Amino acid sequence: MKNSFIILFVSAILLLLFGTNLNAGNLIKVKGNKFVDSDGKEIVFRGLCFADAHDVDRQGHWDEIL
Repeated sequence: MKNSFIILFVSAILLLLFGTNLNAGNLIKVKGNKFVDSDGKEIVFRGLCFADAHDVDRQGHWDEIL
């Protein structure tokens, strides 16, 4: 329940931030190892992680393999 609320909340925020700027000429593409917009300008995605390290470890999702 908590995870679905967080996903819904983050999705709504992203839709509000980026939904009004979406059109056919403003697509994000991959060029080499970078994300670029239709003008070739590099896009950097930044975000937050809401995972609690204790819960991740307790659920067995913690992976130390690099």
